[in-house]
Amino acid sequence: MQIFEPRLSGQERIALLEDLAAFTRAGLPPYVALETIAAVSKKRGRRRHYGVLSVILKRLSQGRPLAEAMRGKVDDTTLILIDSGEKSGNLPTGLLQAATLLKRKKEMIDILRRSLTTPAINVVALSGLVYYVSSQVVPAAKKLMPPQYLSDLSKAYFAFGDAYIAWGPYMALTAVVACVSIFISLPRFTGSARRGLDDKVFPWTLYRYMQASAFLLTCSSMLKAGIPFGQVVRSFKAEARWMRSKIGAMKALLANGMTEAEAIHRSGILPPDIDDRLSVYAKLPDFVSVMEPLSQDAIERAKAKLVAFATSVSTATMILIAVFILFTLFGIGDAAMSVSDAASRRGGSM
Repeated sequence: MQIFEPRLSGQERIALLEDLAAFTRAGLPPYVALETIAAVSKKRGRRRHYGVLSVILKRLSQGRPLAEAMRGKVDDTTLILIDSGEKSGNLPTGLLQAATLLKRKKEMIDILRRSLTTPAINVVALSGLVYYVSSQVVPAAKKLMPPQYLSDLSKAYFAFGDAYIAWGPYMALTAVVACVSIFISLPRFTGSARRGLDDKVFPWTLYRYMQASAFLLTCSSMLKAGIPFGQVVRSFKAEARWMRSKIGAMKALLANGMTEAEAIHRSGILPPDIDDRLSVYAKLPDFVSVMEPLSQDAIERAKAKLVAFATSVSTATMILIAVFILFTLFGIGDAAMSVSDAASRRGGSM
């Protein structure tokens, strides 16, 4: 018995769903489509991928529906969309909607990863440069330059180097602890204080945009598949405590007779600007058509915030690197000139 059953990666799921959609649209049953895909996978030596497809094929051969056959191999939202397509007699559409949803979620994750990588590299580069100069260059320069001949600028530079070596590791540890604490708090911290952070303080504002985008994308895809909003909310499985609190609030509001738009608004899941757009779009008679522009708007605003953050951090670190290099050049250069002048004065007095 396997404790962890193999699953398809995000990109593999997207490709499989798109291939199945193409085959079923051409009139071929899912079993034939999967047999063809599995044969190619086996030929390529993709053992894990082939193993997953073999399990699905075995379940299909037992007469199970496609959604049931794929259980445990894809996420629950994908299963719901496939099941809806099967029951409505429009499986290709359900498969494509599931693939599109996965694509957009993957794009969001890729954007987040790319946007945060460059600032992280710049911060590490700045810290490494300062540490190297402070631990290697500054001590060597101090040995060559008597302190009585140093200018105020040089003394300040050497004092900075000593302080960085003494306190730098503690500062780095404090920064790491702070980052880890913030990261842990993002999906877990709830309550009235969290609402203020979600509205105004980065990165909690960004986390809210990302979660709202994922929720709206999921709703949009499932509503297009003909699934009622109440069922969408009930089937939405959230691991993060923050998201569970929002979904729980929506369920309660819907149970009390609130409209879909009002339940979303009062749950507090949407950032203020997206919530304002919801108020405008809610006037439209078709609620399904509301979710698509809302989800796109949330994604674009999340992208803009990520780009702005990455740009500001990268610019700040580049400026700090330039300032430190100039500080080093002027600090050591001024010290060398002071020692040279002192030596010249001594030579002239002899």
